[in-house]
Amino acid sequence: MRMKIIVLIILFKLSPISAQKHKSVKIHTSFGLSNRTEALLKTIKNKDKSTSSYVLNKSDVVALLDVLQKTDICIKAIVENISNKRTIAYKKFRTIDAISGIGEVNLIRSFEMGPFDATGRKLDVALLNENSFFAFMNDSGDLVFSRDGSLFINVDGFIVNRIGYYIYPKIQLVQNSLIGKLHIEEDGTFFVKDDMDEDKKIGQIKIFTFQNPEILSFEKGCNCFISSLSNKKHAESNLSLNNEKIILSGFLELSNVKILEEQVDYLELIRFYNLIYDTITRLDPSFSGVYKTHIYDPKYVDSINTDIK
Repeated sequence: MRMKIIVLIILFKLSPISAQKHKSVKIHTSFGLSNRTEALLKTIKNKDKSTSSYVLNKSDVVALLDVLQKTDICIKAIVENISNKRTIAYKKFRTIDAISGIGEVNLIRSFEMGPFDATGRKLDVALLNENSFFAFMNDSGDLVFSRDGSLFINVDGFIVNRIGYYIYPKIQLVQNSLIGKLHIEEDGTFFVKDDMDEDKKIGQIKIFTFQNPEILSFEKGCNCFISSLSNKKHAESNLSLNNEKIILSGFLELSNVKILEEQVDYLELIRFYNLIYDTITRLDPSFSGVYKTHIYDPKYVDSINTDIK
Protein backbone atom coordinates (compact mmCIF):
# COMPACT_ATOMS: atom_id res chain seq x y z
CA MET A 1 0.00 0.00 0.00
CA ARG A 2 2.81 2.42 0.84
CA MET A 3 4.40 1.69 -2.52
CA LYS A 4 1.16 2.70 -4.25
CA ILE A 5 1.10 5.98 -2.35
CA ILE A 6 4.71 6.75 -3.33
CA VAL A 7 3.85 6.08 -6.98
CA LEU A 8 0.94 8.46 -6.74
CA ILE A 9 3.16 11.20 -5.34
CA ILE A 10 5.59 10.77 -8.23
CA LEU A 11 2.79 10.86 -10.77
CA PHE A 12 1.28 13.89 -9.12
CA LYS A 13 4.57 15.78 -9.43
CA LEU A 14 4.52 15.14 -13.18
CA SER A 15 1.32 17.23 -13.10
CA PRO A 16 -1.51 16.87 -15.62
CA ILE A 17 -2.04 20.63 -15.40
CA SER A 18 -0.86 23.21 -17.88
CA ALA A 19 -0.80 26.79 -16.62
CA GLN A 20 -0.88 29.83 -18.85
CA LYS A 21 0.62 32.55 -16.67
CA HIS A 22 -1.91 31.46 -14.05
CA LYS A 23 -4.75 33.22 -15.92
CA SER A 24 -6.15 29.83 -16.81
CA VAL A 25 -5.35 26.20 -16.12
CA LYS A 26 -5.77 23.24 -18.43
CA ILE A 27 -6.57 19.81 -17.03
CA HIS A 28 -5.81 17.16 -19.62
CA THR A 29 -8.09 14.12 -19.72
CA SER A 30 -5.24 11.84 -20.75
CA PHE A 31 -3.59 12.11 -17.37
CA GLY A 32 -5.29 10.69 -14.33
CA LEU A 33 -8.97 11.39 -14.93
CA SER A 34 -11.43 8.51 -14.73
CA ASN A 35 -14.89 8.61 -16.25
CA ARG A 36 -16.32 9.14 -12.78
CA THR A 37 -14.07 12.00 -11.74
CA GLU A 38 -14.30 13.61 -15.17
CA ALA A 39 -18.07 13.74 -14.70
CA LEU A 40 -17.44 16.21 -11.87
CA LEU A 41 -15.42 18.51 -14.11
CA LYS A 42 -18.23 18.44 -16.65
CA THR A 43 -20.49 20.08 -14.07
CA ILE A 44 -18.17 23.11 -14.21
CA LYS A 45 -16.97 23.36 -17.80
CA ASN A 46 -17.38 21.69 -21.16
CA LYS A 47 -14.31 19.98 -22.51
CA ASP A 48 -12.27 21.76 -25.15
CA LYS A 49 -12.45 19.14 -27.90
CA SER A 50 -9.48 20.54 -29.79
CA THR A 51 -7.12 19.94 -26.86
CA SER A 52 -9.06 17.23 -24.97
CA SER A 53 -8.72 19.32 -21.83
CA TYR A 54 -10.75 21.42 -19.44
CA VAL A 55 -9.76 25.09 -19.44
CA LEU A 56 -10.45 26.67 -16.07
CA ASN A 57 -9.99 30.24 -14.89
CA LYS A 58 -10.34 32.21 -11.67
CA SER A 59 -14.10 32.54 -12.07
CA ASP A 60 -14.30 28.75 -11.67
CA VAL A 61 -12.65 28.70 -8.23
CA VAL A 62 -15.93 28.66 -6.28
CA ALA A 63 -17.20 25.69 -8.30
CA LEU A 64 -13.86 23.94 -7.89
CA LEU A 65 -14.02 24.43 -4.12
CA ASP A 66 -17.43 22.75 -4.16
CA VAL A 67 -15.95 19.80 -6.07
CA LEU A 68 -13.07 19.67 -3.58
CA GLN A 69 -15.49 19.51 -0.67
CA LYS A 70 -17.55 16.75 -2.31
CA THR A 71 -14.43 14.72 -2.94
CA ASP A 72 -13.29 15.21 0.66
CA ILE A 73 -16.63 13.93 1.98
CA CYS A 74 -16.35 10.79 -0.11
CA ILE A 75 -12.74 10.14 0.90
CA LYS A 76 -13.75 10.27 4.56
CA ALA A 77 -16.65 7.89 3.86
CA ILE A 78 -14.27 5.42 2.20
CA VAL A 79 -12.00 5.58 5.26
CA GLU A 80 -15.03 4.82 7.44
CA ASN A 81 -15.93 1.87 5.23
CA ILE A 82 -12.44 0.41 5.47
CA SER A 83 -12.27 0.92 9.23
CA ASN A 84 -15.52 -1.08 9.58
CA LYS A 85 -14.56 -4.02 7.40
CA ARG A 86 -14.60 -6.26 10.51
CA THR A 87 -17.83 -4.83 11.98
CA ILE A 88 -20.60 -7.44 12.02
CA ALA A 89 -23.24 -6.74 9.33
CA TYR A 90 -21.85 -3.25 8.64
CA LYS A 91 -23.40 -1.57 5.58
CA LYS A 92 -20.93 0.43 3.51
CA PHE A 93 -21.38 3.88 2.02
CA ARG A 94 -21.76 4.10 -1.73
CA THR A 95 -19.16 6.77 -2.27
CA ILE A 96 -17.51 7.61 -5.55
CA ASP A 97 -20.65 7.53 -7.70
CA ALA A 98 -22.40 9.83 -5.22
CA ILE A 99 -20.29 12.86 -6.17
CA SER A 100 -21.08 12.77 -9.90
CA GLY A 101 -23.62 15.48 -10.53
CA ILE A 102 -24.87 18.87 -9.45
CA GLY A 103 -25.96 19.55 -5.88
CA GLU A 104 -24.99 18.18 -2.50
CA VAL A 105 -23.34 14.82 -2.03
CA ASN A 106 -26.02 12.23 -1.38
CA LEU A 107 -24.19 9.51 0.50
CA ILE A 108 -26.38 6.46 0.94
CA ARG A 109 -25.58 3.02 2.24
CA SER A 110 -25.56 -0.20 0.28
CA PHE A 111 -27.78 -2.82 1.89
CA GLU A 112 -26.33 -5.58 -0.22
CA MET A 113 -25.99 -8.62 1.98
CA GLY A 114 -22.54 -9.41 3.34
CA PRO A 115 -21.04 -12.93 3.43
CA PHE A 116 -22.04 -15.34 6.20
CA ASP A 117 -19.64 -16.69 8.80
CA ALA A 118 -20.44 -20.05 10.39
CA THR A 119 -19.71 -19.51 14.09
CA GLY A 120 -21.55 -22.54 15.47
CA ARG A 121 -22.65 -20.37 18.41
CA LYS A 122 -26.31 -20.87 19.32
CA LEU A 123 -26.95 -17.20 20.01
CA ASP A 124 -25.52 -16.02 16.69
CA VAL A 125 -28.26 -15.47 14.11
CA ALA A 126 -28.27 -14.09 10.57
CA LEU A 127 -31.10 -12.76 8.41
CA LEU A 128 -31.71 -14.19 4.94
CA ASN A 129 -33.55 -11.14 3.56
CA GLU A 130 -31.29 -8.14 2.91
CA ASN A 131 -34.05 -5.62 3.72
CA SER A 132 -34.91 -7.20 7.07
CA PHE A 133 -33.69 -6.20 10.54
CA PHE A 134 -33.71 -7.38 14.10
CA ALA A 135 -35.29 -4.90 16.51
CA PHE A 136 -33.86 -3.91 19.88
CA MET A 137 -35.09 -1.63 22.66
CA ASN A 138 -32.55 1.04 23.56
CA ASP A 139 -32.10 2.62 26.98
CA SER A 140 -34.92 5.08 26.23
CA GLY A 141 -37.33 2.29 25.34
CA ASP A 142 -37.31 3.16 21.64
CA LEU A 143 -36.87 0.60 18.89
CA VAL A 144 -33.64 0.53 16.91
CA PHE A 145 -32.88 -1.84 14.06
CA SER A 146 -29.80 -3.88 13.27
CA ARG A 147 -28.60 -6.81 11.17
CA ASP A 148 -26.00 -7.69 13.80
CA GLY A 149 -27.38 -10.92 15.21
CA SER A 150 -24.74 -11.59 17.85
CA LEU A 151 -26.92 -12.09 20.94
CA PHE A 152 -26.08 -12.56 24.61
CA ILE A 153 -27.79 -13.32 27.93
CA ASN A 154 -27.54 -10.63 30.61
CA VAL A 155 -27.39 -11.20 34.36
CA ASP A 156 -31.20 -11.18 34.57
CA GLY A 157 -31.56 -13.83 31.87
CA PHE A 158 -32.76 -11.47 29.11
CA ILE A 159 -31.59 -11.79 25.51
CA VAL A 160 -29.65 -8.64 24.58
CA ASN A 161 -27.24 -7.38 21.92
CA ARG A 162 -23.54 -6.67 22.51
CA ILE A 163 -24.22 -3.30 24.19
CA GLY A 164 -27.10 -4.50 26.35
CA TYR A 165 -30.16 -3.50 24.31
CA TYR A 166 -33.07 -5.93 24.80
CA ILE A 167 -34.20 -7.97 21.79
CA TYR A 168 -37.74 -7.04 20.74
CA PRO A 169 -39.98 -8.28 22.14
CA LYS A 170 -38.17 -9.09 25.36
CA ILE A 171 -37.21 -12.72 25.85
CA GLN A 172 -36.09 -14.06 29.23
CA LEU A 173 -34.72 -17.49 29.96
CA VAL A 174 -36.54 -19.30 32.75
CA GLN A 175 -34.68 -19.84 35.97
CA ASN A 176 -32.00 -22.55 35.85
CA SER A 177 -32.20 -22.78 32.04
CA LEU A 178 -28.91 -23.74 30.45
CA ILE A 179 -27.58 -22.24 27.22
CA GLY A 180 -26.94 -25.80 26.04
CA LYS A 181 -30.69 -26.43 26.13
CA LEU A 182 -31.52 -23.36 24.06
CA HIS A 183 -32.18 -23.35 20.34
CA ILE A 184 -33.62 -20.84 17.88
CA GLU A 185 -35.96 -21.86 15.10
CA GLU A 186 -35.83 -20.46 11.58
CA ASP A 187 -38.88 -18.27 12.29
CA GLY A 188 -37.23 -16.61 15.30
CA THR A 189 -38.85 -18.73 18.01
CA PHE A 190 -36.72 -19.44 21.10
CA PHE A 191 -37.04 -22.86 22.76
CA VAL A 192 -35.45 -24.43 25.82
CA LYS A 193 -35.66 -28.00 27.03
CA ASP A 194 -37.72 -28.50 30.18
CA ASP A 195 -37.18 -31.13 32.88
CA MET A 196 -38.98 -33.66 30.70
CA ASP A 197 -36.56 -32.89 27.84
CA GLU A 198 -39.38 -31.34 25.84
CA ASP A 199 -39.19 -28.07 23.95
CA LYS A 200 -40.69 -25.12 25.78
CA LYS A 201 -41.29 -21.88 23.87
CA ILE A 202 -40.00 -18.82 25.73
CA GLY A 203 -40.55 -16.18 23.06
CA GLN A 204 -40.30 -15.18 19.44
CA ILE A 205 -38.37 -12.23 18.03
CA LYS A 206 -39.94 -9.95 15.46
CA ILE A 207 -38.29 -9.17 12.16
CA PHE A 208 -38.86 -5.79 10.51
CA THR A 209 -38.62 -5.41 6.75
CA PHE A 210 -38.16 -1.94 5.24
CA GLN A 211 -39.18 -1.25 1.66
CA ASN A 212 -36.53 1.46 1.45
CA PRO A 213 -33.83 0.89 4.09
CA GLU A 214 -31.63 3.63 2.57
CA ILE A 215 -33.63 6.23 4.48
CA LEU A 216 -32.68 4.76 7.87
CA SER A 217 -30.19 6.71 9.98
CA PHE A 218 -27.11 4.83 11.19
CA GLU A 219 -25.95 5.02 14.81
CA LYS A 220 -22.27 4.09 15.14
CA GLY A 221 -22.23 3.36 18.85
CA CYS A 222 -24.74 0.53 18.68
CA ASN A 223 -24.20 -0.63 15.09
CA CYS A 224 -27.89 -0.04 14.50
CA PHE A 225 -30.30 2.09 12.51
CA ILE A 226 -32.96 4.56 13.60
CA SER A 227 -36.29 4.88 11.82
CA SER A 228 -37.49 8.47 11.48
CA LEU A 229 -40.94 9.41 12.75
CA SER A 230 -42.14 9.94 9.18
CA ASN A 231 -40.98 6.50 8.12
CA LYS A 232 -43.84 4.19 9.05
CA LYS A 233 -43.75 1.98 5.96
CA HIS A 234 -42.19 -1.11 7.46
CA ALA A 235 -43.70 -4.56 7.77
CA GLU A 236 -43.42 -6.75 10.84
CA SER A 237 -43.33 -10.39 9.86
CA ASN A 238 -41.70 -13.68 10.73
CA LEU A 239 -42.69 -15.45 7.53
CA SER A 240 -41.39 -14.84 4.04
CA LEU A 241 -43.73 -14.86 1.03
CA ASN A 242 -42.83 -18.45 0.17
CA ASN A 243 -42.83 -19.62 3.77
CA GLU A 244 -39.06 -20.06 3.61
CA LYS A 245 -36.76 -19.76 6.58
CA ILE A 246 -35.73 -16.18 7.42
CA ILE A 247 -33.25 -16.73 10.26
CA LEU A 248 -30.11 -18.83 10.21
CA SER A 249 -28.88 -19.88 13.64
CA GLY A 250 -25.16 -20.39 14.23
CA PHE A 251 -24.17 -17.82 11.60
CA LEU A 252 -23.34 -14.11 11.48
CA GLU A 253 -23.52 -11.76 8.53
CA LEU A 254 -20.21 -10.00 7.97
CA SER A 255 -19.55 -6.50 6.63
CA ASN A 256 -20.37 -5.93 2.95
CA VAL A 257 -17.20 -3.84 2.51
CA LYS A 258 -15.01 -5.12 -0.36
CA ILE A 259 -11.51 -3.96 0.50
CA LEU A 260 -10.03 -4.05 -3.00
CA GLU A 261 -12.89 -1.94 -4.38
CA GLU A 262 -12.48 0.56 -1.56
CA GLN A 263 -8.73 0.80 -2.21
CA VAL A 264 -9.30 1.54 -5.90
CA ASP A 265 -11.90 4.22 -5.13
CA TYR A 266 -9.71 5.70 -2.40
CA LEU A 267 -6.67 6.07 -4.66
CA GLU A 268 -8.80 7.45 -7.48
CA LEU A 269 -10.31 10.14 -5.26
CA ILE A 270 -7.02 10.98 -3.56
CA ARG A 271 -5.45 11.71 -6.91
CA PHE A 272 -8.44 13.73 -8.09
CA TYR A 273 -8.57 15.73 -4.84
CA ASN A 274 -4.96 16.79 -5.19
CA LEU A 275 -5.45 17.62 -8.85
CA ILE A 276 -8.31 19.98 -8.01
CA TYR A 277 -6.42 21.43 -5.05
CA ASP A 278 -3.43 22.21 -7.27
CA THR A 279 -5.72 23.79 -9.86
CA ILE A 280 -7.33 26.06 -7.25
CA THR A 281 -4.02 27.23 -5.79
CA ARG A 282 -2.62 28.01 -9.23
CA LEU A 283 -5.67 30.08 -10.10
CA ASP A 284 -5.83 31.76 -6.69
CA PRO A 285 -2.69 31.40 -4.52
CA SER A 286 -4.57 32.77 -1.50
CA PHE A 287 -6.04 29.28 -1.04
CA SER A 288 -2.62 27.66 -0.76
CA GLY A 289 -2.35 25.83 2.56
CA VAL A 290 -6.02 26.33 3.42
CA TYR A 291 -6.92 22.77 2.39
CA LYS A 292 -4.64 19.84 3.12
CA THR A 293 -3.79 17.51 0.30
CA HIS A 294 -4.96 14.11 1.49
CA ILE A 295 -2.01 12.33 -0.06
CA TYR A 296 0.30 13.81 2.57
CA ASP A 297 -2.18 13.66 5.45
CA PRO A 298 -1.05 10.88 7.85
CA LYS A 299 -4.56 10.73 9.34
CA TYR A 300 -5.78 9.02 6.18
CA VAL A 301 -2.64 7.22 5.02
CA ASP A 302 -2.01 5.57 8.41
CA SER A 303 -5.69 4.70 8.84
CA ILE A 304 -5.82 2.95 5.48
CA ASN A 305 -2.56 1.05 6.05
CA THR A 306 -3.64 -0.11 9.52
CA ASP A 307 -7.11 -1.29 8.53
CA ILE A 308 -6.02 -3.15 5.41
CA LYS A 309 -3.57 -5.32 7.37
